[in-house]
Amino acid sequence: LFYRTPRKMLPTPVGRQLLGTAHTVLEAVQRAETEVARAALGASGTLKSGTQCIFCYQWLPHVLKQFQRQFPGVDVEIGNASDPGAELMAGVFDLVITAIPHKDAHYAFTRLFSDQLVCMLPQQHPLCSASFVRLGDFCGSKLISHAELSRNRFYQNVLKPNGIEPERIMTISPPHAIMAMVAAGIGITVVPRWAVPS
Repeated sequence: LFYRTPRKMLPTPVGRQLLGTAHTVLEAVQRAETEVARAALGASGTLKSGTQCIFCYQWLPHVLKQFQRQFPGVDVEIGNASDPGAELMAGVFDLVITAIPHKDAHYAFTRLFSDQLVCMLPQQHPLCSASFVRLGDFCGSKLISHAELSRNRFYQNVLKPNGIEPERIMTISPPHAIMAMVAAGIGITVVPRWAVPS
């Protein structure tokens, strides 16, 4: 994320993007903190947060640490959200971090940041020499995903509507396991740019 120079450390392009993302997230958290403080009248209680993005755990712990520093009386619970609308309505979660906005008059949606999706390939993959990957390149590929086919947003929202079918989709949850499988040449994956190790 940084270049080391004799006098200081300079952020790489990915580092600058992650820094911008952190500022945006912190601003959103500060707004949430103000609302929590008003509602709590003493800043105590439990904030139940759900997430649909396994890659958010790269930045979420830092945000939660700052939140807890400012609101030591508020316990934060984190869980995996599968149906944000229903889970918010049922009180399972107070807020959900998701990559897909759920447009519903019952909820407020706040954009934290935008990010580019990138394709991770094993070093020996034929597409490594290409300047970019086309959607058609996924046809017949071995795609590694963090979610099963029915919940895979890249497949459901991008590949399937364009008639593109991978040869198979392998579901593996932990991000580090996905990247290890790609590095071993088992398949390819699509992840947010900031989730790619520099």
